[in-house]
Formats: sequence, C-alpha cells, structure tokens
Amino acid sequence: EGEVEHLQIAQAAVDELGRGGAGVAGEIVLLDEQYLEPASRRVPRDRAAVDAAADDEEIEGIHGGLLRHSSVSWNLVFLAIGVFDGVHRGHQAVISSAAYHAEEGGGTAVVVTFDPHPAKFLRPQESPRLLTATQHKIGLIRALGVSHLLMLKFDRELASTPPADFVRQLAGAARPLREICVGQEWSFGKNRAGNLALLKELGAQLDFTVVGVEPVTSNGTIVSSTAIRKAVELGDFESAKRMLGRDYTILGTVEEGKHLGRSLG
Repeated sequence: EGEVEHLQIAQAAVDELGRGGAGVAGEIVLLDEQYLEPASRRVPRDRAAVDAAADDEEIEGIHGGLLRHSSVSWNLVFLAIGVFDGVHRGHQAVISSAAYHAEEGGGTAVVVTFDPHPAKFLRPQESPRLLTATQHKIGLIRALGVSHLLMLKFDRELASTPPADFVRQLAGAARPLREICVGQEWSFGKNRAGNLALLKELGAQLDFTVVGVEPVTSNGTIVSSTAIRKAVELGDFESAKRMLGRDYTILGTVEEGKHLGRSLG
C-alpha cells in the first residue's frame, strides 16, 4: 500500500506538469527522495554537483511546449533515452551507465522516456501488452537511484519529427549536454529513421558524446521486452525473472471484495 501511495504521489507530480494541455507534459521532474527505497544495485550520485551550479538556467521549449522549463540548476547533463518498458536488465544497463558517467563527471543523470508507448500511438490495434504501466516504470527507474526524469508525450507531432531535429532540439534544451546513452539498437525520429550512427554524427556536431550499450543476454537470449512478454505468455516466469533482474510483478491497487474466501476450507 505504501509503495502504491508513493507511486501515486510521483505520478501526480508528472500529471501536474500537464495542466493546461493534454496528456503528460515533458518537464524534467525531480523525483522525491522518499519515493522508493533504493535498490541494492543503486548507482551513487553526486547531488552536490547540481546544487553547486552557478546559474539557474531555464530549459527552453521543445516541440511547442513538450519540454517547458525546469527550476533545477544544471552542471552537466547525461541523458539515458529509451521506452524502457519493463525496465529490464538491458534497460538497467543503459540507465546505470548514464548514472555512473554522471557521477564520475560531476553531472546529473536524466532518464528520458515516452508516454504513451510509441506502439500504442502508432499501431493501437497491434501494440503489445505492456510489462509496466507508467507509474510502475517510474518507480523502477527511481529504484535504480536516478533522481531526474523527463517524460515526453508521444503524439503525432513527436512521431513526425525528423531524427536530427529531435536530437538538436533535445540538445538545445538539456544544456549543457555532455552525453546521451542508449541501447545499440535504439531507433528514433520519424519512421524510426534515426540510429546509433546518426546519433554519433550529431554528437560530433553538437559537442556531446554518445554511448551505445551492448545488448545483455540471458542463457544465450538477448534480453528484450519482446522476449520477456513471450516468456510471461508461456508461463515461464523463471526466464522472465532472469531477464528482468527481479520477479515479474504487476503494480495495482487491491480493492476490497465480497469476502467469499472466508467461506472456503
């Protein structure tokens, strides 16, 4: 019950950003320190690097207001970008890499993700069953020790943005951007035309580094959301656990029923 309450509080903070517009707005949110107990694999982070920044620089708009502003003072920004459905071991590797590099470089790690899942917007009739709802995903990201989250609303405007434009606008907003960390196979932008090679080209132009994290494998299988969904559908929860790095769980609220169980046995 307490975990769900914390998740609802954090989601309310995200929802608050969307007032005056539809859906989830894209402002960098500072997640509450008490939001979830840190996981054992939590990556240490240097909060003093943020507090010591000299200028309280406002982050400018991206996609007509999706990314509006943040009152946080920035030193160096390290982004981990992805859909991160399930926050499985492959996703954890991407997020942990950005967090570790931010710690080493005296900067701030920010996880960038999307709501709704792009497939739900682009192919609603064919979209896969999600491993984690938005609240659950936020909680799992926070449990990795990341304090900042940027949730971008995935809509028609974002879907139609050319890959290079998306990266340029993001780099212009997340100043000073030091690094973008993604999975090696990550694709982005209109028609998913952007890839790691393009991202590295843009990094050279815009003065940020790019880290492509290699896929994580489990028993010879590449860890992916698709592979985990298949394992769950087959009832192979041990394989799902190995790929997730934790037990497969569904976050929800238990409602009081008719107490029929009391009459059993």
